Amino acid sequence: GAIAGLAMFPSGDMALTWGQDGAAIVWDMESREIVKTLCIHVAVECARIFPGGDRVLTCGAESICVVWDVGSWAKVCEVGFRATPGYHWVPALQLSDLFDGCGAEVLPPGDGVVTLGRGAQATLWDVPSGEKRCALRGRPVNLVVPFSDGNSLVTVSFEDPLVFIWSAHTCALRLALRHAEWVVDIAVLGGAVLSMDMHGLVSVWEKDSWILLRTLHAPSVIAPTYELWPFPDGHRLATVYRRNVVIWNVTSGVALHNISYAGAEGIAIAPAGDALAVCSGWRVATFDTHTGAELPLPRFNRSLHIGDGSCFVAMSWGTVLGDGVRGPSWRSLEERAR
Repeated sequence: GAIAGLAMFPSGDMALTWGQDGAAIVWDMESREIVKTLCIHVAVECARIFPGGDRVLTCGAESICVVWDVGSWAKVCEVGFRATPGYHWVPALQLSDLFDGCGAEVLPPGDGVVTLGRGAQATLWDVPSGEKRCALRGRPVNLVVPFSDGNSLVTVSFEDPLVFIWSAHTCALRLALRHAEWVVDIAVLGGAVLSMDMHGLVSVWEKDSWILLRTLHAPSVIAPTYELWPFPDGHRLATVYRRNVVIWNVTSGVALHNISYAGAEGIAIAPAGDALAVCSGWRVATFDTHTGAELPLPRFNRSLHIGDGSCFVAMSWGTVLGDGVRGPSWRSLEERAR
């Protein structure tokens, strides 16, 4: 069936794809063969790989969310959804059709999962027990991002211009940060929390003191912005627009590169942070993130389009992946350069 999304394992030797056929498939990057098919018998809406690469989370329709052990491929536990009577999953709402509106996230270092359910309520679950830890009360949650230390969560609701900081252990509300407009995306980058409003303004908040350090204004907003993509170095950020991808130095607030690419529907940043892939419909192009120049590699011309008009791309060491109808298509950057 059509692929709904894909992701790379931290080691770079395996990839994970999922889709409407009720399966998440683990692929060996070297042999390009299927390692394991994880079946939940309903459409897999989204999946996540745990930080250590030792577990996989798959979430599907009809209230199913399963944690799997990598290696034995046994079920570790079911969290939320079917595991709790009367608890029904509703996918995370998004203001755009970009990327996968996943209704679950893994809590670092991998000992918990947060899910979004009916009424946009966020619930935290312990792994491997599958027991409910606590719930975020008082505000609906449409987007959730955990801090890398596993102690806090950042959430937004599309009903108001607020960013909420919660305890990941007790679900206590710690504080709220106010925007002038509705917030459409959030991210954590190094020691800062980033929030983007509906007009493309990105606010940079200092973690712990919660002082507003600076705001990032896109040099030329031709169309609305949709996504924040932090770089692995903890200093740079990519913001995705319909016709542009802008790379920022968040520390200085300077826009380093403005990459023109019409119809950008998905991006991926290489683990080293030196290359960026952008996909649009049937095409994927790669760029040098230090110069902003397009790398002299031919673009894909097939296997990069799925029925709803979206596309997905992921990048690992020297490899670009795009979604296909029957499986992922991948090419080595070195092979394509020859």
